Amino acid sequence: MKVRVREFGTMPTKVHETDAGWDLYAPEGFTVPAQGFSSRINLGVGFEIPVGYAGFVIERSSQGKKGLVSVGPVVDHGYTGDVHLTLCNNSNEEVVYEKGDRVAQLVVSCISTEALEQADELEGERGNNGHGSSGR
Repeated sequence: MKVRVREFGTMPTKVHETDAGWDLYAPEGFTVPAQGFSSRINLGVGFEIPVGYAGFVIERSSQGKKGLVSVGPVVDHGYTGDVHLTLCNNSNEEVVYEKGDRVAQLVVSCISTEALEQADELEGERGNNGHGSSGR
């Protein structure tokens, strides 16, 4: 997969070859206020996602423990522009990032390219039984 790195960006990396996502880095320092959102951050990288795949910008697991959620984009195959990130802080403490800190990850996954077909009835074992319907 091809990646373009701007002069202010950092090449995405993986700590382990088998990690699901590539770490994305802060191009500058910024603060995510308590119970608030960061500004929209241009990460300085763009990707050429293969056909049949999409890239999902999500928070790193250590950020989730701190109450952070990524409001990152879905990177479709046809989009090759810079990836931007917004972080939502659900905690009561601000979170400060320095230039070069890992701020999110890009996970690339297979997607369905099937067309939707409208139907009056749907088939399935669970029917309309929703969350928690399969037991504990």
